[in-house]
Amino acid sequence: MTPSGIAAWQASAFEAAAALNSRAESFAQKCRACGGPGQSARVARAADAYGRLTSLISSTFTGLTYTCPQGVCTKSGTSRVRTRMLKLANALAAEAKAIKSSAIKACKTPPSSGEDSRKNNDDYLADLRGAINGLPANVTRCGGQ
Repeated sequence: MTPSGIAAWQASAFEAAAALNSRAESFAQKCRACGGPGQSARVARAADAYGRLTSLISSTFTGLTYTCPQGVCTKSGTSRVRTRMLKLANALAAEAKAIKSSAIKACKTPPSSGEDSRKNNDDYLADLRGAINGLPANVTRCGGQ
């Protein structure tokens, strides 16, 4: 995979993760507006999963190198980090789903603040899983990085 191909997969992963995180926040706002139960703990858990997920994407898949000036390269597999990303993606989606469910219960109508009505949380999670699974199986870095 070329660096530009990796950047496209990264962008897809960031976009899908941000969408889920923003849905969690907007569902919670709607829930509070209807006098529903507080969602601060769930929003915090979603934000934590989102932050850790995007940090892993950035630290693992940014600045990939294929040619090293001194020819000292280290190749390492990414399956373990991608497994961690998928767990964080699942946690983020689960919190968004729970918050939406509470908002529907409190408001009696689904929250609709800026969400794509054609997609639900499972669709967004599928997008995110697909982007994570599309990231490279190996990374190559120059010695000392």
